[in-house]
Amino acid sequence: MRVIAVAVTIASFTTTAAAQNVAGLGAVLCREVLPHMDNKSFQSQLFAWATGFLTGVNMTNQANGLDYRDFTTMKMDVILGETRATCARNPELPIVSSIERMYQQFPVRK
Repeated sequence: MRVIAVAVTIASFTTTAAAQNVAGLGAVLCREVLPHMDNKSFQSQLFAWATGFLTGVNMTNQANGLDYRDFTTMKMDVILGETRATCARNPELPIVSSIERMYQQFPVRK
């Protein structure tokens, strides 16, 4: 029940990401997420949101005849660690901005 309360509380924040047409966890500011980064349930939620977002970017690129990224090397601990590090340096960023930066780290496929 505590996990649901954390997710609902975090999802209720309105941020500048709303102007980017981002919904859900991606719209939450890093400073609001950092206190929850050690919670295993929250980590799973964040990883699920991030992989869905990254997959959506890939699908859009492929549909438009653009290069896409190979996610076979994606690891949860790396995504979470990089999100934590990015958020610690940039607490006013929405989570989507920290995840967008990771997209470029995966190998390009055509």
